[in-house]
Amino acid sequence: QIEDLTKIATSTLSEITHYTSVGIGPRVASQNIEEVKFVLLGSRLLMAIILTESGLIKETIINSNEIIVNMGYPLLKPENIPVNLEGDMIINKKIFLGGKEIHINCVSMGNPHAVHIVNNVETFDVAHIGPLLATHRRFARGVNAGFMQIVNRSNIILRVYERGAGETLACGTGACAAVVSGIRQGLLDS
Repeated sequence: QIEDLTKIATSTLSEITHYTSVGIGPRVASQNIEEVKFVLLGSRLLMAIILTESGLIKETIINSNEIIVNMGYPLLKPENIPVNLEGDMIINKKIFLGGKEIHINCVSMGNPHAVHIVNNVETFDVAHIGPLLATHRRFARGVNAGFMQIVNRSNIILRVYERGAGETLACGTGACAAVVSGIRQGLLDS
């Protein structure tokens, strides 16, 4: 019965959003999602109920106009990301990548992200630099590599190379990590 409900819910989700999947992360990096249930509330409305290992239940209402997802809190301490770099937070830190020096900001949104600010994401070589950053020795478990172009104090353009998957068309946690990085550096307001 739950399998049938899940099929109906995901089909409805796909129809109203044109998404093929939605990932919802736990609030704290050490939590694991134990169970996800979708409850169909109407022809164009469903609810996802997420149970984490600590017993927290999160509810997300999805309708034809919006998807509301609690992305949790950003974790900024190196041991919570995890990243092997010195400092209380990894903001605008220099690393060497492919013989070049780059600056990164590190954030965990339940999964690790390293964000590098670029002048133009369209011309930046994500296909080459992405895998180098995603597998950099400073990240024992790998990292999602974000390449952020700041348009103005409220808008960015972002490309993400996900560890183990390659460049992706969308990454909600990557977008959150990029905005946190920009705010922490005083480059973004929101």
